[in-house]
Amino acid sequence: MSGISAHPIPILSPKTGAAHAVYCAPAYKDGDTTLSGTNAVFDKRLSIAEVTDRQVDLIGAAVSALRRMRGSRRLIVPVSSRALIGTEQADRVEAPLKVLDDEERSMLILELLDFAANPSMEMVEDAIMPLMDHCFGFLAAARIDLEDATVFATCNVMALTVDASRPAAERPRYERIAELAEKRRMRRFLWNLPENEFPNAAELGYFGVTRAG
Repeated sequence: MSGISAHPIPILSPKTGAAHAVYCAPAYKDGDTTLSGTNAVFDKRLSIAEVTDRQVDLIGAAVSALRRMRGSRRLIVPVSSRALIGTEQADRVEAPLKVLDDEERSMLILELLDFAANPSMEMVEDAIMPLMDHCFGFLAAARIDLEDATVFATCNVMALTVDASRPAAERPRYERIAELAEKRRMRRFLWNLPENEFPNAAELGYFGVTRAG
């Protein structure tokens, strides 16, 4: 059987190891093959229609997970900005979120992926606007060539994220993202981080991390 599934992963304090939120990690099963993580599930070689189909299914799975958690911790769900290009795609992504009540919306945070390098304010607003009434707030995945976080901060994005599982050539330096976020008084998160690097993340002011593996 093929399709998207959502796997809850605890988001930990790099200082204490205590869990304070949950990351909704996607996986896509195609026959005997399973693709895990946002890089694989939202592969840039996919068409916008394919990305949107997977995104809609992930949102549906996340809504089910959120309802099972019922207020225990906030849930962070990745959303590809490619799935929000155009009104038709954005409406499809928004539709599964319309069932959430006020309490559920207050526990949902959306992580925006796949922006162009140093996106314009219009690009970020176009991704946020269709979904802003259905969640507590937004994070944004940082690219290796991000030069300034001003646009994200101006659009009320709460934090920047870095995926440590990406190849080093594609991954921003943790220190650089910490500096950009601190300058705009934004939080920052690190995903898929080896546990021996938690102390360094804490020193750089990272608010939350997920373990590699």
